[in-house]
Amino acid sequence: MNSTPFLAGWERASGILKWELLQLIEEGRDPLSIKKLADSIDLDRADESTLAGLWYRLQEARLLSTFAFTEPGGLDEIRAEGAPAARKFAVSLSKKELLDRMHGAWLGRCGGCALGKPVEGFQEPRDGLSSKERIKTYLLGVSPDEYPLRNYFPGSSSATEKTGTLWSHESQREKIA
Repeated sequence: MNSTPFLAGWERASGILKWELLQLIEEGRDPLSIKKLADSIDLDRADESTLAGLWYRLQEARLLSTFAFTEPGGLDEIRAEGAPAARKFAVSLSKKELLDRMHGAWLGRCGGCALGKPVEGFQEPRDGLSSKERIKTYLLGVSPDEYPLRNYFPGSSSATEKTGTLWSHESQREKIA
């Protein structure tokens, strides 16, 4: 194995692998074999090489015969499954207006992704705080001026014991480029 299937700098390999376990089960892989493989190592303490090896073994987990869905992998397979043809909608905008709106939508998505990446781990309640309350508490733990968010998330807060820590250090205010 020359490379690992992980995105260095965005998420620890163990975190990505934990999500992969859920994804494989949702894709119809045998949950018992997934669990057995996952339990074979300590995900939080294993090095990246060990985790990569586990990832490759997980990809070979058998598909349940009771899984009722087809997961096509390419365009020909998608077409063979009878996917509906793309629909076309009438557009009353000029090409320039349409380009301007698409550009704005793309910039909004990029900005939202860059701003939100550090708090993706805040999606579930913790210590009685909803996701939104966790973000607010985290920011107020930095300074009352930090909420509502007007900049990238700062990498540290006095509230992390209650809220949890941010993800993706590369997307935090101190490091984002």
